[in-house]
Amino acid sequence: MIHLANILLVMADGAAARALHGALTAESFTGPLIGSGAEALAQARARRPDVVVVGEHPADMTAMEFIRHLKDEQVTRDIPVFFAARDWHPERLGELAAAGVDDALPADAERSVLAARLRPLVRLSTMQAELTHRTASAGRFGLSVSDHVDAPSERPQVLVCGEAADVAAVTAAAGPGMDLTATDSLFEADDLMSRRIFDCLVIAVDEAAADQALDICTQIRRNPRLFNLPVVLLAEGADAAEMARAYVLGASQVLPRHPDEDALRWALTTLVRRQQRRWAIRRAFDRTRLPALLSTDLPDLYTAAFLDAYLADRVTAAAAQGKPLSIIHFSFGGVARIEEEFGTPAGNHLRQQLGQWIISLTRAEDLAAHLGGSRFAVALPDTPLDEAEVVMQRIAGVIGYTDFAVQDVYQVVKVWPHVGAAAWTPGESAAALLARAEAAAD
Repeated sequence: MIHLANILLVMADGAAARALHGALTAESFTGPLIGSGAEALAQARARRPDVVVVGEHPADMTAMEFIRHLKDEQVTRDIPVFFAARDWHPERLGELAAAGVDDALPADAERSVLAARLRPLVRLSTMQAELTHRTASAGRFGLSVSDHVDAPSERPQVLVCGEAADVAAVTAAAGPGMDLTATDSLFEADDLMSRRIFDCLVIAVDEAAADQALDICTQIRRNPRLFNLPVVLLAEGADAAEMARAYVLGASQVLPRHPDEDALRWALTTLVRRQQRRWAIRRAFDRTRLPALLSTDLPDLYTAAFLDAYLADRVTAAAAQGKPLSIIHFSFGGVARIEEEFGTPAGNHLRQQLGQWIISLTRAEDLAAHLGGSRFAVALPDTPLDEAEVVMQRIAGVIGYTDFAVQDVYQVVKVWPHVGAAAWTPGESAAALLARAEAAAD
């Protein structure tokens, strides 16, 4: 059975634990409920779940003792930890942040909110696993590549959009360790995000501007460059239903317009730390971008041979973990005509631009390869087919409407995308998966 994520729920058995386990399972976060901290540690070492969800009071140790053990061990310290609190006390959040907890909510939080808060942790786990898969695939070509992720060294950059009082509240919660950029205009905030890199966006709005702020959240989630940017929404007068809607539309955390300082500090600390971890993993991906693994003509993309090796590993992992794997196949009409009429350099220049567009419109954890000629493929780990098709249509739409400028071709150049996508099915080989994606091309 294909599901969203593999988890461990560590919590003393009881009605509350079973209710939380049921809520997680209903949202496709599957895994055992374990009452013993010692047993859960052994399971975490052996299974490497995507997220460990820790409730109050495992049978044989406190929740904080369990978390410390998890973070002390080399093999488990990078697994994201979500704390499900029986009693919610904001003053405890500082202790949780210091222990390395990645997020926390009351154990009885609304199910859709719980799922929305867990998904970014799953994607973080996907990025870490993707790094491991790419380095292992490089090993098949006799290349030794480390999957070590360096600790972030840059000062966190936070963009705050709100009135002076909102900026003051964020400044107090952030403390001296973060650099803040402030604006009172959502339009200016949007412009700043297009020109600079931030680790977190905080938007403070009254009820009249709430829809505009939610539009910004949605645009961020649809933008491949900003896709993972954490957004803290400080919403005035929002009830539980409106907060749940904000999560669906892309907010990372939703707090009252005038939040408890401990809660705001927690949001900033954990979200910035998570984003800086993502940037560090992205930089580690670059270690696999070695000449032997990259296309000679299109050095921004991996070779077809590397894709074959990588997909073989990914199919094995999908079979073992029951998680989705999708692939998109692209070919482009019009490239051969340019090459025939204007020569190989012109054809290569056009293909290079196509490859650059594909990379710019996918996530860091998606692997793009050049299959030869005007054929390309993108593998999307832990991604179901419906999500892959959204990516496919976005790329096809952008490229199909782009006017290309090609060297020594003194006319506007257009291409015609032919695209298809497929999701791995149990028992299917990597070659068969790629062939189905190609056959699905329109």
